[in-house]
Amino acid sequence: MAAMEGSGQAPLPETEFSSGDGDKQMILEGRLFKANLLLAQSMVELAPQDRHFSHELEQNLIALCRSLDIPVPLWLSKNTTEFARFHQTVFFSEQFTDKVNFDRFQIKWEDDGR
Repeated sequence: MAAMEGSGQAPLPETEFSSGDGDKQMILEGRLFKANLLLAQSMVELAPQDRHFSHELEQNLIALCRSLDIPVPLWLSKNTTEFARFHQTVFFSEQFTDKVNFDRFQIKWEDDGR
């Protein structure tokens, strides 16, 4: 992610992403909240371009942010830990370089069942 280069932020998880059949897709769901009110949600599912999970996650995160019309958040080490452990993470408004009209942005990796 361009926002991460040289900023001292944690890298995205770097693992192999392969289902053995070569066509596994990553499904990423995003939800925007203000307080406890759900403002918007979206889901993206892109065909894999390469075998590195971190690259697939980055591309899906960018697509998800575009679909919700929000800037891409800064990915911190806490996001790496949460995503690796729970397959989801939360970005707070302070993690966006532009002013946003929501308190938090939650992403969740959905298993496509293949």
